[in-house]
Amino acid sequence: MLVPDPVKAPVVRRMFDLYARKRLGTRTIAQLLHDEGAPAPSAGWGDRAVHWIITNATYVGKIRWRDNVFDGVHEPLVDEFTFAKAQAIRAERGEHATRRGNASDFLLSGLRCGKCGKA
Repeated sequence: MLVPDPVKAPVVRRMFDLYARKRLGTRTIAQLLHDEGAPAPSAGWGDRAVHWIITNATYVGKIRWRDNVFDGVHEPLVDEFTFAKAQAIRAERGEHATRRGNASDFLLSGLRCGKCGKA
């Protein structure tokens, strides 16, 4: 049976809140957690670590085995609504959500000119 880590569980809950409710991107969340000194995975805080947590059904009380997902017997850290909302935002943002941690709905926002540096 999986048991939540009392130190890291609040970080996971906060991460889902920042992503699903405040609509921050994975890179922004990773930087925020890094700056705050939140307990990090072994590889440290990066957008890939945040993305992996946001998409991991284990945090909603499920267990993945091969290509199937089953109900687990462990305590979920995130409710179904928040998890589903996070997945919907991820799908809505599309592929660029894995490249940029930006709360904007506009694909090219935040890009700068390579010559002059202007937006």
